[in-house]
Amino acid sequence: MLFTLKYIKESNMINLIKNIWFFRKELWNHRNFDYIFSLIILRRSIQGLKKSIEENGKSESFHFKNITKNINETIDIMHSIEEGDYVEKARLALRLEFTSSAVFKEENGGYRLVDLSGHESKIFDKATELEEKEWRRLFVLLAGEKGRHRKTYGMRYWWH
Repeated sequence: MLFTLKYIKESNMINLIKNIWFFRKELWNHRNFDYIFSLIILRRSIQGLKKSIEENGKSESFHFKNITKNINETIDIMHSIEEGDYVEKARLALRLEFTSSAVFKEENGGYRLVDLSGHESKIFDKATELEEKEWRRLFVLLAGEKGRHRKTYGMRYWWH
């Protein structure tokens, strides 16, 4: 009994050290006041899950290929959210340039956007649309979705 408890404690300690090492960069940069860091840690965890699935899964099956596709898409979307470059993506998608017609007002030691005219409002509207679309897709990938023509396996089924 004593040997078993000692073994459990030692294996838990080894696992703790492995986990700290695996998440070292994410833990170092973590800020509990910003939701992005929670996504970064979840993304890192999913990357570890992906590696385990690839090493231990049946790579020839359709189910496996669909799941790894969903995992890769989830990781890509989380990375995109972390980067937050939706304004640039929108500008490129619309093929518009900033016209520098935005009006800023100095307030409380900083600047606040007061007015948008020209292309800026179209770009920012498109950026919001792109970001919301990625968030919706992320939650479909995590939760899963059954449709008439399509099935997305949610995170709960990725290991099966």
